[in-house]
Amino acid sequence: MSDSTILGYGLITPFRRASNDFETGGGVELIKSSLRTILGTVGASGTTLGELPFNQGLGTKLPFIKGTNLDSPEMEELARYHVVDAIRRNEPRVRLKQVRFIKNRENFQLTIKLRYDIIDRNTSDNRVVVKDVEQEVAI
Repeated sequence: MSDSTILGYGLITPFRRASNDFETGGGVELIKSSLRTILGTVGASGTTLGELPFNQGLGTKLPFIKGTNLDSPEMEELARYHVVDAIRRNEPRVRLKQVRFIKNRENFQLTIKLRYDIIDRNTSDNRVVVKDVEQEVAI
């Protein structure tokens, strides 16, 4: 059984044309695409609806703190909380192991470095399908 069979198959972001339709993929590629979508989408907060009014739970509140000084330990911990919370709520196939940040002050870009395991189901007896996947997401 392939990773695509266990983990699913669907559209890959960012959207790219592939022959007659948009590019699709499965397995680890689909999970990475899902995480890019989750972390790149503005989620709902106490004062805003978020980017997707039909799915208020999708996304993160990172854009609301992106312009702040992430050099302080408190702000970095708050950013980490928002990343972990968004992934926990929206991607049950991922078990996070590490979240780190790289700050680029020249273009105000924040890169999130993730390390995680991919599991086949979200239960106590789950089995790890892919270990130690590393991914960078720039927002």
